[in-house]
Parts: sequence; structure tokens; C-alpha cells
Amino acid sequence: MDDLITWLIGGGLLTLVGAASSVVTLKYTKKSAEADAMAKMQEVYQKMIDDLRDDKKESRDEVQELRQSMAAMSRDVEENKRQVIEMKPLKCVDMGCLNRKQ
Repeated sequence: MDDLITWLIGGGLLTLVGAASSVVTLKYTKKSAEADAMAKMQEVYQKMIDDLRDDKKESRDEVQELRQSMAAMSRDVEENKRQVIEMKPLKCVDMGCLNRKQ
């Protein structure tokens, strides 16, 4: 019995209580660290989603600009084709040529 009293008075009980509280503290610290890590991962994923949305919008805008440019070029090609068809009969430089339009 004296050994038990000596152990309790000498800090054995405090050591046991301290160890138990350390285990609880470690569990809390681990859970807190896991929650912080998950929050950071969520932030990273959200940033990545935002970046992808921005890239998609920029791509759509670029495609729209390219389509407008292509339409303008198509109009220019059609105009050039019309002019070539108009000038085709004039390609003969001989003024007396029957293929030449007057």
C-alpha cells in the first residue's frame, strides 16, 4: 500500500493523467490537421475550377473572333471570285480576238 501512496504522491498519477490528456490532445490535433488539409485541398480544387471556367470563356471568345474573321475572309474571297469572273473575258490582250468582250 505504501508503494501505491508513494507512486500517487510522486507524480505517477499525474503522469498517467498527463499521458491520457496527451492522447486526447494528439487525436484532436490530428483531426484539426486533417480538417485544415481538406480545407486547403478544397481551396485548390475551387481555384482550379475557376481557372478552367476562365479558360473555357476565353476559348469561346477566341472561337467567336475566329468565326467572325473567317466570315470576313469568306466575303473577300467571294468578291475576288466575282471580280475574276468579270475580268476573265478581258484576259485576251488582242483587241481583235473573238473571245474578248467589248
